[in-house]
Amino acid sequence: MKTSFLLFAIVAQQGLAQVASPQPTDQPPSSEQSGITVSAWYPGFCDGFPPWCMMPRPYYGTFSIFTESGRFVASATTAEDITATFTLYLRPGRYVIAPDDLSLAEDATIVRVRARQFTEITIWIGDD
Repeated sequence: MKTSFLLFAIVAQQGLAQVASPQPTDQPPSSEQSGITVSAWYPGFCDGFPPWCMMPRPYYGTFSIFTESGRFVASATTAEDITATFTLYLRPGRYVIAPDDLSLAEDATIVRVRARQFTEITIWIGDD
């Protein structure tokens, strides 16, 4: 009887220890309250009058984010919906956002992230 009570006490103690342990949250740590929100679009164009015109449309693709010194930081993909955006938590600093499609390398963009702020940026793909 004492053995079963002792076993119960040990199991209960471990169960309570697991419940009392910290739980992960969906909020980022306080050091990550800055970052970028990127929208990517193909520009519209018009060769004459409608119906030969095209409105701007979303670009669906993956981007790599680097520091200015060239160190890889992260990779992010635009949402495949009408917004074509992604949000990424970054430390303050300057970053290069480049499409992974090498034919679009000239569309790389430099962005400055300020402390405790989100920088919104729109990248126009193939815009001359």
